[in-house]
Amino acid sequence: MNFAKAVFNLVIMYQVFFACVYFFVPSPAFDTTFSTVLQDAEGNILSVQLAKDEQWRFPSIDVVPDKYTKALLAFEDKRFFHHPGVDALSIARAMVSNVVHNKVRSGGSTITMQLVRMSRGKKRTYSEKIIEMFLALQLELQMTKEEILLKYTTYAPYGGNIVGLHAASWRYFGRKPGNLSWSEAATLAVLPNSPGLIHPGRNRKSLFDKKNALLLDLLQQNAIDSITYALAVKEAVPENPSPFPTVAKHLMYTSIKEKGRGHLIASTISAKIQERTESIAKKYAMLYSEEHINNVAILIADNSTGAILAYCGNVELPGIDNAKYVDMVPAQRSSGSTLKPFLYAGLVTDGKMMPQQMVPDVPSYFSGFSPENFHKSYEGLVAADKALARSLNVPAVHMLQNYGHLKFNNLLKTVGFSTITNSADHYGLSVILGGAEVNLRDLVGGYMALSRNGPVELYVDKLGGKYTYDAPFNNFAQEATLNALKEAFRPLGERHWKNFEGSKKIAWKTGTSIGHKDAWSIGVDQKYTVGVWVGNADGEGRPGLTGARKAAPIMFEVFRSLPNSKWFDFDKKENKSTTFVCGKTGFIANEACRVKKRIQIPESSLKNERCPYHSTLFLNTMGKRVDAKCWPSSDLIKTSWFLIPPMYAHYYKFKDPEYKELPPFESACAPLKSVQSMGFIYPKNGTQIYIPTSLDGVKQRFVAEVATKKMDEKLYWHLDDHFLTTTYENHKIEVLARFGTHSLTVVSEGGDRIQTVFKVLSE
Repeated sequence: MNFAKAVFNLVIMYQVFFACVYFFVPSPAFDTTFSTVLQDAEGNILSVQLAKDEQWRFPSIDVVPDKYTKALLAFEDKRFFHHPGVDALSIARAMVSNVVHNKVRSGGSTITMQLVRMSRGKKRTYSEKIIEMFLALQLELQMTKEEILLKYTTYAPYGGNIVGLHAASWRYFGRKPGNLSWSEAATLAVLPNSPGLIHPGRNRKSLFDKKNALLLDLLQQNAIDSITYALAVKEAVPENPSPFPTVAKHLMYTSIKEKGRGHLIASTISAKIQERTESIAKKYAMLYSEEHINNVAILIADNSTGAILAYCGNVELPGIDNAKYVDMVPAQRSSGSTLKPFLYAGLVTDGKMMPQQMVPDVPSYFSGFSPENFHKSYEGLVAADKALARSLNVPAVHMLQNYGHLKFNNLLKTVGFSTITNSADHYGLSVILGGAEVNLRDLVGGYMALSRNGPVELYVDKLGGKYTYDAPFNNFAQEATLNALKEAFRPLGERHWKNFEGSKKIAWKTGTSIGHKDAWSIGVDQKYTVGVWVGNADGEGRPGLTGARKAAPIMFEVFRSLPNSKWFDFDKKENKSTTFVCGKTGFIANEACRVKKRIQIPESSLKNERCPYHSTLFLNTMGKRVDAKCWPSSDLIKTSWFLIPPMYAHYYKFKDPEYKELPPFESACAPLKSVQSMGFIYPKNGTQIYIPTSLDGVKQRFVAEVATKKMDEKLYWHLDDHFLTTTYENHKIEVLARFGTHSLTVVSEGGDRIQTVFKVLSE
């Protein structure tokens, strides 16, 4: 009975003791910071930044590798998984050893006790040892053995300013802990015991002997076999710590800005692709720096996953101060012509334009905005796909006017361009020529969505956010857009790519901002999207800085460095109808079109305008115009005629030598000239106009109006030989004209022409 009572009291005392330890003794805590670590897709180190306390201390790994666990326990704490945090046998053995040798030779501390000591940072005394024991018991109640072991490997010292197994493994052996050999695992297992004495940079013999002694213990415990032991003991220990890699540094700096310091960034970067890309970027940056073009950025994405494979935010060059920390991937820069493919695809999707439809290419004036082609030449009319491939500016503005700048603004936001934050009126028609700002990430995401017919997610941090992009286009528009971009004129060295077997088909587009401040080149194939920006981070423009000359050569070299990819396999499931298009103009054919092509198009495209440039004429045997009212019907020759407005014809005839003006009327069939078919209501010839300026400094417009007997006929308006617009039925437009004398010309669809000259007075 007394024995039972004694056992009961002992149990109660035991429970009270552990309750006191658990509730009243403070648990160990580590008030430390971590390094920022950037990993590639395989978990290898790309870049590292010191922790705030100047230590190389990596965020905790997920699992302690088996080799290191066995080596560490064999050296430090053989009964780790069997004691409650304090090993009485080890402490007793240490006390006996210390008494026999009359000095401290062993402390008998378990791994749990060592972890407590690391957290407290106190001097080694007997009283402190007792406190460590209590705290070790408490820690064992709060954490699993695996958690304690993981904590230990995170905070154990490994010599110098290297803390934790993760940092030590990379610093001394250049690999992650899971890839350590037995010799390397044993080397790191003995280091925390005396990190100051056996730093690998000195006392290498002592470190070598301790490592091999541990390997012998592992052999005797049957943790390794004799062959593994024989090979491991021959491995040398590292002489000096190796420097950490410095790859994709700008990605790390940007991640720190977004998430703060001390994080492990598990990226999607491919180390091999990243290193090749940085090498290419550096080569061109050094070449361009001779022209005072100092910055290059490149982004590569995997179209099938949305993962970013290479992130080159800038290139560091000697003497260039704005490259080390300036990441140009998220930087907002003028878009140049990079948004044109989205307009083209939008028009085709909405059934407002056929892929090869002719669009105007003449000097034009849009309410104060006068776009020019890069080479300042014009063709009158040009196929829309050719205009896109050649990045012609004037046709693009005409296409935007057709699509609507408000609708295009909404389209860009739908695609995912995060920098398009202003209203459509803020950008106006100039948005298509660089009037808006974009960044390289959004361009790569947008083009990737176009290649996959969106939506897609673009990301670089496996644990971070993803950027969503959408391409709300039908398959017909997607195929037409990518095929058009494939035919873009490649830079020198790439121009004969079709002649070489295995040459890569790439849909690509360049862009150049006003003032030559930004050069872009974006390309896609079935597997990859590559985006390149070239310029100066401080916004300085340079002559010759264009997308075709500076960015495109980099993009093509990057594509050559990537594995081969097939051309797109476009989805053919879309419901389509059969129709005919005019072989010359690309419009849906009318009855007068001479050459017609049978194609399959979506039903939404059937509402497209029929060819407006082919008409049926009747000629006599002399080739003059006649009709049944003035000429015998038996002698009428029905023919198809390609006729375009005079303003277009002025430029088009130099492109197409077969173009012929309308033949003259037979004298008996000539229309009466006594009746003027149209005339100016305002301004009359010689009118002087005073145009006020509004209170906010905006120049006002005046209204020009024409009267015509043929209200259903289109009229083409030109100011000083610059095309303005087309009117139908309501022939009235607003005109913005600067100080001085101007001519306003109106040409009817049938070829009639009137002109008035007016003068705008100064204020």
